[in-house]
Amino acid sequence: MARVLGLALAAIPMAAAPPQPNARAAVSQTRTLPYPLDQVFPTAIRYLRVDRGYEVVDRDPDAGFILFRFPVGRERTGDGSLEAYAVQDAAGRPATRVKISTGAGPVHLPYTLLDGLAGKIRAERGQPPPPAGKPPSSPPPGDEGDEPPNGHEGS
Repeated sequence: MARVLGLALAAIPMAAAPPQPNARAAVSQTRTLPYPLDQVFPTAIRYLRVDRGYEVVDRDPDAGFILFRFPVGRERTGDGSLEAYAVQDAAGRPATRVKISTGAGPVHLPYTLLDGLAGKIRAERGQPPPPAGKPPSSPPPGDEGDEPPNGHEGS
């Protein structure tokens, strides 16, 4: 009975949703930057506003988001968002995961913006610190460094 009902339902044509005239698929890209959030967030605002000339519509450092508007062609604009939150990288260093989403413009725009942000923070802050190495081990027993044997100084 269930099989017959399934076949019957499969035969009913499904009504397609009418296309939305202004609907665009959002494109997003995520990357982890090896810098702490307190360095990445203000750099992201400067990058979007000053370097790219985009309008920063809203921002909240505590919630970790920036909403921005960018030109698409001569008379249109597109909206985008940047989300940032603190994480640790594989080496255990403070890092920031950044996601950029856009609903208009070229599909490569989120990638381009992340590349630009990564380049700007590297230019301003230098290379990220190397992973913390293991602390030096203590000298092996019996190796006391520069002390002469038997506790006597030169003969």
